[in-house]
Amino acid sequence: MRLESHDPAEGIYPTTGDYVHAIEVSGAERLLFVAGTLGLRPDGSPGATLDEQLDLIWANIRTILASAGLTVDNIVRLTTYLTDPSYAAANAAARAAALGGRSIPTTAIVVQNHSPDGAIGRAPWLRLLGRAGRGAVDAFLFAAAEHADPWRQAGFISPAQPTYQVMEASSPLRPVARAAARQATGMRGSPAVLWVGRLNANKDPMTVLDGFERSLARLPDATLTMIYSTDELLEHVRMRVAGAPALMARVNLVGAVPHERIAAYFSAADLFVVGSHREGSGYALMEACACGAVPVVTDIPTFRLLTGGAAGALWPAGDAAAFASALADVGVRDLQLERARLADHFARALTWEAVGRRALEIYEDVLISRRSTKGSQVD
Repeated sequence: MRLESHDPAEGIYPTTGDYVHAIEVSGAERLLFVAGTLGLRPDGSPGATLDEQLDLIWANIRTILASAGLTVDNIVRLTTYLTDPSYAAANAAARAAALGGRSIPTTAIVVQNHSPDGAIGRAPWLRLLGRAGRGAVDAFLFAAAEHADPWRQAGFISPAQPTYQVMEASSPLRPVARAAARQATGMRGSPAVLWVGRLNANKDPMTVLDGFERSLARLPDATLTMIYSTDELLEHVRMRVAGAPALMARVNLVGAVPHERIAAYFSAADLFVVGSHREGSGYALMEACACGAVPVVTDIPTFRLLTGGAAGALWPAGDAAAFASALADVGVRDLQLERARLADHFARALTWEAVGRRALEIYEDVLISRRSTKGSQVD
């Protein structure tokens, strides 16, 4: 078999050095079509980090090729599906290392819908592209069933195509011993309330501050610690806190915290709060549940799914009075019992194992449906 690269430099945009526009194959006697592979270990568990998953992907590819007496030198085309555009550089580096620096035609496709209120189908060409490509899809997965509605309305999903509800990920965080967590973070208060999230209009820190101030009539020893990675509304938050003596004494604006320290904050907290009007996945809430911080969060689809009614309370987004009432009600409960209920819910529904089981159930259902309708097309 002979391979010849074709990488024209004129009349077309240049490649970036880690791939070529085309490759010509001549003299090939066999073709091996690979279904694709994931960053899973032999026991089916995922790699703990992006780097480990990339290593596993290429180890799996080499194993598949070896079963046919082939090596990575026989690969002539590669397509990679990424769930986050930030993974592109690591993916390219792993590919270059696995191929020994050999460049082949390759495409990395990012498939992501982190937020339910994005520009789904707003541009006409996106609607056309979605309708043209949806026939290749057997099913669509969403963190919450309600998130599928705008996709159907935009024409990305036909009336006949199934959608399923499953969380897109879990959290590896685990609780830190409470006394150690409080000492490490300096958090205090009874209850100790924690905010983790961007300071933007969607997360709505102003409603949370208003409601927290109102709750102090029933929770005089409460404190609020706020951790945030972006600070669009930071000046508004500072002015609100500075203008209320009760908040000045009880609100601690921490800012960004390295992720390796975040489990200690979640573990030191009694309650976790955020005022989101919309969320695609709700990772901060998932991490709070993993570490035992009882949620008092907004009543939106993703949060209803994550909390499962097991512990804490939900309140209408934008309603400071409702938040104050919910926070005070939960704050006087037996929080040790609430944490136990939350831990049980997380183990049953939100661990990687639980998410994986649900995903496998969906895949099995899709395969059964596909076999029963073999030969049919979705228009």
